[in-house]
Amino acid sequence: MTKTAVVIGATGLVGSELLTALLSCAEYSQVVAITRRALPLSHPQLTNHVIDFEKLTQYSDCLLYTSPSPRDKRQSR
Repeated sequence: MTKTAVVIGATGLVGSELLTALLSCAEYSQVVAITRRALPLSHPQLTNHVIDFEKLTQYSDCLLYTSPSPRDKRQSR
């Protein structure tokens, strides 16, 4: 089974180490990095979205929006 990982903050100390680990892990076929500036590396499994965090609504194509499932709504009552 292959997985996709999304890393927000991949240019920082912890995020860059996480990114390196995910790219070397065979379980992940795709790694999406959402960053403030371009990453200094390229990899066949890596997709880098450079965004302005002050204008998040402009980037709905690369951000994931989820709504609670019906089960989540039942549990919150």
